[in-house]
Amino acid sequence: RTTIALFRSSASTTRKTSSARTRISGPPELAFSIAPLALIDFCTEECITGPAYLFCYAPLALQPVAPGIANLGAVIRGHRVASFELDRLLQRQFRLLGTKGVTAMTIAGIDMAAWDALSRAAGMPLAQLLGGELQQLPIYSSCGLGTIDAMRAAGDPSGMFN
Repeated sequence: RTTIALFRSSASTTRKTSSARTRISGPPELAFSIAPLALIDFCTEECITGPAYLFCYAPLALQPVAPGIANLGAVIRGHRVASFELDRLLQRQFRLLGTKGVTAMTIAGIDMAAWDALSRAAGMPLAQLLGGELQQLPIYSSCGLGTIDAMRAAGDPSGMFN
């Protein structure tokens, strides 16, 4: 029986580097230079933390989402970390407002963090907790996601893996 003890949320607006922005394919007007994230720590009474981050698309959406997540901490504190029960509780909080847009994003962020806490409490990967099987997958090189300079990113990525 895992119950919710503490819930934290903070906002972060991460700037992408210019080398990452130049590597985005497609029209330049679709490129973005900031990544507004809600950072979530879902802590249980058993001291298990389920972290999650929620990409909010625009800083304008981040403004209501991050405090909304933090405010819902008081509502869910002490309840069991059971996905369907938690979802029903959160859905009831917004029954008059509705669960679309930023409200849906807020609920989704809590849901992701709760699932992570559940998988950590069970001591198994989330895929297995949900009934899936772990399997080998091929990896790909993201060229450092903007953490290395453009000249090095254009080279052979095999040296990036050890």
